[in-house]
Amino acid sequence: MKITRNILVVGCLLLGVYLFWSHSGRSAPEASVNLKLAEIQSIGERSDRGNVVGFQTYMMLDDYMSRKNFYRKIDGFLKEADENGFIHAKTVVLFPEYIGTWLLLAGEKQSLITKSTMEKAMVTMTLSNLFSFVKNLILSPEVDDRVIYSLMRMKSETMAEIYHDVFSSLAKKYQVTIIAGSIVLSEPKIIDNKIKISDGRLYNVSVVYKPDGTPFENVVRKVYPINTELPFTAKGVAEDISVFDLPIGKTGVLICADSWYPTSYDVLEKQNVEFIAVPSFLPPEFGFKTIWRGYNFGAKAEGDEDLNDIGNMTCRDAWLKYSLAGRIKTAGAKNGFNVFLRGDFLDMGSDGASIIVKDGNTVTGKLINGSSMINLWL
Repeated sequence: MKITRNILVVGCLLLGVYLFWSHSGRSAPEASVNLKLAEIQSIGERSDRGNVVGFQTYMMLDDYMSRKNFYRKIDGFLKEADENGFIHAKTVVLFPEYIGTWLLLAGEKQSLITKSTMEKAMVTMTLSNLFSFVKNLILSPEVDDRVIYSLMRMKSETMAEIYHDVFSSLAKKYQVTIIAGSIVLSEPKIIDNKIKISDGRLYNVSVVYKPDGTPFENVVRKVYPINTELPFTAKGVAEDISVFDLPIGKTGVLICADSWYPTSYDVLEKQNVEFIAVPSFLPPEFGFKTIWRGYNFGAKAEGDEDLNDIGNMTCRDAWLKYSLAGRIKTAGAKNGFNVFLRGDFLDMGSDGASIIVKDGNTVTGKLINGSSMINLWL
């Protein structure tokens, strides 16, 4: 019996060693990234003037739970562009507004993304970070929505770090210029080629990355926050709207609603802009098909709104008339690109379809509930 028992023990040990050895160094294969890519299109003929790849990205909350998840998703889009022959020496890649803002979820409990509403998710996040939340609540500036401000402020450092690390790394990996959509951060500045944040107001901003991974020093700040942003974000200054010297020419970046105002184009025209990029986010779901009710942004129209259009056209038609497509000529530019963020954001819907202007002519992408990749040859 003793001999039999010893044989069994030795056998179990050998089996354990075998299982450990056979599985050491191995890991379960990662699930493929769900890009939900429903449209691939190329406009124009290849030329030495370069190209712009605009992504309407369909994002899911799980894409934001970690740096790894976010990197894999953004890398997945760029890999698709590369495999389709859209990545070249003079390529500029454009991502949509708010693509970085949902990094607010980074490091939070996985259960958070199963909440049925954004309000419930915010309650869970508050309770999970109670000390930090209360600290930022006490120190918050005078804003209308101190709750959202405090949540965004307490995660600003993490958000900025992941956003910068991912877009900088991928710009260098693919040797392209990236207009990295937008992200809400606290007083962001570029210092020593990194995004640094500090106490103060929140801004909806965009950063442009060079092919070597370094960011341009000028941080684009949204000048005209919409009504839902004003309670917790501050306004940028129109005169600070910058033009970037990119491989495709002098390029201006107007974050969403900024593209609806003549002042923005006046500033760009004075800087001899050649291309205008517009990263956007349009809630709710089916927003493009709804009837347009006029300028319901955080600022009134600047004098050229046709009152007969209000209630008599869709929001899609209003975007075509009052935003990039209808105003680009006033800046002296002939080419531009407007992309929208799509995704599964609990009870917050999204809509939109890419709008491209090539040599003064407008082309629109498909209205789809998914991702779109459109290449524009200049």
